[in-house]
Amino acid sequence: MRPRKEPPTLAPQVKKPAPTPDPAQPDKAQEAARAAAVAQPGPKKPYWDPRFISVAILNREAEGLQGRGDGTRGTAEDYDVPIPPGGFAEVVGAPLCAYRQPDIRLIAHVDDGETARPAPWTLSRVHATVRFQPAGKEKATTVLDATSVGSYIDPGFPLGTTFPWKVPFTPPGAGTLYVSIAHSDPDSGGLAVVSDAIPVVECPGVEKQGYADTAVRTGVWLNVPDPVNAPLDYTRLDKHENWRSDAETVEVLHDERGYYYDGVLGNRVRLPGKP
Repeated sequence: MRPRKEPPTLAPQVKKPAPTPDPAQPDKAQEAARAAAVAQPGPKKPYWDPRFISVAILNREAEGLQGRGDGTRGTAEDYDVPIPPGGFAEVVGAPLCAYRQPDIRLIAHVDDGETARPAPWTLSRVHATVRFQPAGKEKATTVLDATSVGSYIDPGFPLGTTFPWKVPFTPPGAGTLYVSIAHSDPDSGGLAVVSDAIPVVECPGVEKQGYADTAVRTGVWLNVPDPVNAPLDYTRLDKHENWRSDAETVEVLHDERGYYYDGVLGNRVRLPGKP
């Protein structure tokens, strides 16, 4: 007879001690977490598209109306807020005053400070018109009707144009100021347009400035960044000037004493010579 086989004895399993981590070796889980964190993409900047082609009718505080290259329009504060029935005057809270140069700037952009337009591109064109219709009159006078190539300066900075950013006109009385600006981009086909009919009223305390009998309007306009503290620090507005939206625009007059312009404080600023 063969000897009977005994069933195998199951020896108890002995747990192996966990390896002591080597401080010199990085933890693999921590390494993996760190690698995953590095691989996570950050917030992406928006891609440039025709919506960045824009125009605006603004005051000094950047309040007003805007239009984009995709055809949408809205207030300067938020494109999603539709332009109210009262237009520019309702947004800024007041109509324009007769006998006072309006605080209106005509601005065009191709990008903003966070999303620069990728080069190269064909220079876009900006067209602006300003007409004034006196109260009770049917005919409007053209104040500005100009087309300019938009000169690129920096991302988010308004395009330079051959016409001034600030409307160079003082309403001679009550009426309506019709303002329009259009910006066309040949590469993307974007077209931004915004326009408005802004009421001009007689404001208390604002009186008509009279001109001396010998005073002659020269048709020369100056860009004065600080008319209060530096009234003689100016540049002449011409096709070579990069217009500044934060400056005053004044017309040069001439009388028997020489050249001057009417200051913002109601004073007469005499110039050393013809600008």
